Amino acid sequence: MRIISKHSDYYDGVMRSTGFDKSLTFVRDCSEEDYSFKIPDFSTKVVGKFEYRIHFGIVGFCGEIYPFVGVTKRIPHDLRYTPEEDICYSLDELVERFPKVVSKDTRYRFSTDLSHNNFKNWFSKCVLRRSYFDRTLEDKKPEIQKIFEKDKIAYFVVECVLRDVKYIKYPILNKYSFGRIYSAYEAFQKIEMYLSNELVKPDEINVVIDNDDKIQAHGFNEFSFRKEKES
Repeated sequence: MRIISKHSDYYDGVMRSTGFDKSLTFVRDCSEEDYSFKIPDFSTKVVGKFEYRIHFGIVGFCGEIYPFVGVTKRIPHDLRYTPEEDICYSLDELVERFPKVVSKDTRYRFSTDLSHNNFKNWFSKCVLRRSYFDRTLEDKKPEIQKIFEKDKIAYFVVECVLRDVKYIKYPILNKYSFGRIYSAYEAFQKIEMYLSNELVKPDEINVVIDNDDKIQAHGFNEFSFRKEKES
């Protein structure tokens, strides 16, 4: 697979080190637009002198959905402290890296907080409970998966940026630490297979077949429909 792009990503080195199939060209144009899908707005939690800023997003990659939680840890008004930023793709990963972000669940705690169960719902269904009385937690992954076929795209990101939900086509995956999900070689191979096998379906290719070819395909020739002259 040959890649044509204005930006580089973490899996590009595979093309240079192993060579590429010249018959497949991947034009990787990055673009961004607003999206109607609802994603939770960012939240802020203060623990001691540290402030944790949390935002939610989704990486769609080759037919699969990977919800994530981005966390920025900083000390407000302290320019000497370098903020720590990271992205987590599972609840276990979030609890391990930022244990103080996840609140313990209590019976009367509203689900708009950063509770254990609420994060669990996000990673499993891409949805958060808006209130304690909200019992409907419909899985949103099937809805998001429709983007692949609708836009004929191999990967994308949907995330909340400054209170606006953005749909980013072919983002730089390295910014989202996606190498923790797939290595450079695995990502390159999956994209190549998805572009050549999933996005190009034989029944969607519009081919005009000549009448002569149709006749030959059914076992006839130019003399099959001629009547013999009566003597």
